Amino acid sequence: MDKVLIDTDVILDFFFDRKPFAKFAVEIFNQCEEKTLHGFTTPFIICNVESALKSPFLPKSSLSVNF
Repeated sequence: MDKVLIDTDVILDFFFDRKPFAKFAVEIFNQCEEKTLHGFTTPFIICNVESALKSPFLPKSSLSVNF
């Protein structure tokens, strides 16, 4: 099983359906769920994702997240 680092951009591509990269992010997460790929991330990446999701510059229709 291959190991991959899932970085901030991959996670944000998934959450915000950023074209054309969202389809690749979905495939990565699907393979992790099917256990054909071992995906991992770091605490720093999680903090970056949280900051991006809390950003006041996001359009309100982008994503509804409550922290």
